[in-house]
Amino acid sequence: MKKIVIFILNYLLIILVILVSILLILSNTVLKKNYIETSLEKSGFYNELNIEIQNEFDTYLAQVGIEDKALKDLYTLQELKNDISNTLEAIYNNKAINTSSSLMTEKIKSKLQTYTKNTEGIASTLTNAYNKKVVISSKYINAIGPKFEKLISMINMGIIAIAVIFVIVLVIMCAIIGNFKVIINHVGILLCSSGILSIIIKVLLGNRFRHIFLLNQAFSTGIVYIINDIINKIMSVGIGFTVIGIVFIICGKYKEIDQNKEMES
Repeated sequence: MKKIVIFILNYLLIILVILVSILLILSNTVLKKNYIETSLEKSGFYNELNIEIQNEFDTYLAQVGIEDKALKDLYTLQELKNDISNTLEAIYNNKAINTSSSLMTEKIKSKLQTYTKNTEGIASTLTNAYNKKVVISSKYINAIGPKFEKLISMINMGIIAIAVIFVIVLVIMCAIIGNFKVIINHVGILLCSSGILSIIIKVLLGNRFRHIFLLNQAFSTGIVYIINDIINKIMSVGIGFTVIGIVFIICGKYKEIDQNKEMES
């Protein structure tokens, strides 16, 4: 009966370790604005999005009979990054969105004055096209912001709750086992098992998300990079757990050998 109880507690501890690891990774990745911005930069998202916007502008200008060079240097890549950063700021901190849309409208009207009299209509169309790719409307911000804030709070509370449950279950298991050497071995096996399962998650998922397509190619590129990065972090944590677990198991065996020598002497 004692072995069955210990087996169940071990199984529960493995689940808790994996859960808290995943939640901690999420808390320090997708729930952090800085992480998203860094990931978008590394994935080439900004450059791809800029190309898509420029192509859409050029296509529309060609349709109305205006050469594509008319809107050359309309905005800088840094201004594009700033607008995306402001959108993320509005989502992550539940704030009003603040972008350069109105300024862009005026820039477009100014640059097109020598090409057409319909600057108002063209400027409005192109600004809307830009906003659809870069800026989330206030309507969606108001809907997403509070829910996202609540999600962050729930995950943080979940991490604390799981950590508390883990400590309680671990203390109970240690009290049942009683033998320090056996406890060290069990902790080692627990960490190794959790680590190996984390590595298996990485192996099973592999590159399954590389063909995801959402909204546009630039957005899809950013999402795929973030998903793969999180999966890689899970594997890194798994390797760390496995190594630490092996160290604990070796220490437990060393303790056993030491105790046997004491008994012989």
